[in-house]
Amino acid sequence: MGDTNGETAVTLGDGSSGGGTTGPDTGPDTWAPEACDLGESPFLSSDCLHALQLACRSQDSAKGCESLPPLMFSDGGYIVHCGWSKVVRFTDGNSCMVEAVHGRCEAGLEHTLIGCGDACSDTPELHSTLRAITDEFELVEMPCAPGGTALGGPLGRASAVGAPPEHQNTGTCLDGVTPAPPPLCDCLSIACEAR
Repeated sequence: MGDTNGETAVTLGDGSSGGGTTGPDTGPDTWAPEACDLGESPFLSSDCLHALQLACRSQDSAKGCESLPPLMFSDGGYIVHCGWSKVVRFTDGNSCMVEAVHGRCEAGLEHTLIGCGDACSDTPELHSTLRAITDEFELVEMPCAPGGTALGGPLGRASAVGAPPEHQNTGTCLDGVTPAPPPLCDCLSIACEAR
């Protein structure tokens, strides 16, 4: 995922590049990347999902991240937010040696009818669990959506319907899911304790 760390600029709907300057007073659709059509499902376009990921990741602070208003996609009623997430990076994909812990702005899908759970203390379930980004050796804990509902993610190319194998670099740290959780999910308890 070399270009998803904010190294590649993303063109936003207002013609600017992603850089942390858009705020809540600029309107609900101004930070929508040009690769996204708000009249269509974002999950039908890996380019849109990637652009959403880059736009959120361009925010380098929790304040900037949380100031971006939600994007509403009319096809399917999807609501996408940027959320300040806890990211635990490990030295490799098979050991649980923590390399770094930091915050990062990630794109997520609001689940409006599901309360926000704690991925580290609640009974694990699909909407409140850590997600593994396998090629980055990271476990990501998504925050709650602003209204206290679940925020699923992080979104990216792997979230697209029919994503090809080369884009499938994420996994859910939950037993009984298909595909099975990656080995990195064995480090879940260590990620929860890491600060």
